[in-house]
Amino acid sequence: MTREIADQVPSDSPGAREIGFTIPQRYNASRILFDNLSNCHGDRLALTGPAGTRSYAELCAEASQWGHGFQSLGLKRGDRILMFLDDTPAYPAAFFGAVRAGFVPLLTNTLTPPDLLQFYLADSNAAVAVADAEFCSRFDAVACKDTQLRTLIVANGAAGDHAVPNAIIAERWLQGFSTDLAEADTHRDEMAFWMYSSGSTGRPKGIVHLQHDMAYSEAAFARNVLKLKPDDICFSVPKIFFAYGFGNSITFPFSTGAATLLLPAWWVALRARVRHRRRRGLCTACGYDLRASAGRCPECGAPAAIP
Repeated sequence: MTREIADQVPSDSPGAREIGFTIPQRYNASRILFDNLSNCHGDRLALTGPAGTRSYAELCAEASQWGHGFQSLGLKRGDRILMFLDDTPAYPAAFFGAVRAGFVPLLTNTLTPPDLLQFYLADSNAAVAVADAEFCSRFDAVACKDTQLRTLIVANGAAGDHAVPNAIIAERWLQGFSTDLAEADTHRDEMAFWMYSSGSTGRPKGIVHLQHDMAYSEAAFARNVLKLKPDDICFSVPKIFFAYGFGNSITFPFSTGAATLLLPAWWVALRARVRHRRRRGLCTACGYDLRASAGRCPECGAPAAIP
């Protein structure tokens, strides 16, 4: 299922004409990111946050490495790749690398339990998954049963317990691949990526996004409503795996050369713990009661007051 899908909305629909939306028949959605190079935005900030910063040139280089890495696994054009990732630079890099190489990322909620993960894997026939190290345990025997999953690529850390036949540590694996990757010759109506519905009326349904859909949402909303500029910095409370969060964090800022602030859940949890301990007069590093202490924590030696 790699060729064009019958899009029920014509390319010259009234909505498309109203916003002046046109796109070539041969189009790959990775241009949302990679066009920043030809638009002289390579040195501009693309990503910032506690997990690191990336310029557009650096992010494109990492995305290219991911694309070459996926190709090395023997995947065929249109094969799905399940992504179980928090909001760090690894997410857009892996996503755009997959799309640029002609594969179809499947964006999944990081709160997904193993039984529902099994459904996603079986329904999509994904043979490869990319997951943050902290989520490896979700890929247990229940999640992997009766699926095609053969390889788990682990980002942001070392692999923990899982039931996938083969595991790859992304950080050292990616270093062996080129930082330049030509885009796949995709049609504007080919699949680009999937997201699943919430399943409120039954089993979740795979929502197929076509190659031209990201560009259309940018033209309709970011360009004509948000009016983003390259000097803007975007922050999305909804996570990347949500359609709205994906637009806010990825599609809209990248389409204009703006920057995105990514906050992974572990950082949010850490800040919440620090605030909670500070309010209770506890050491923000180890939780020791500091109400009878001054200067440094007698338990761990951390300063009694941490900014």
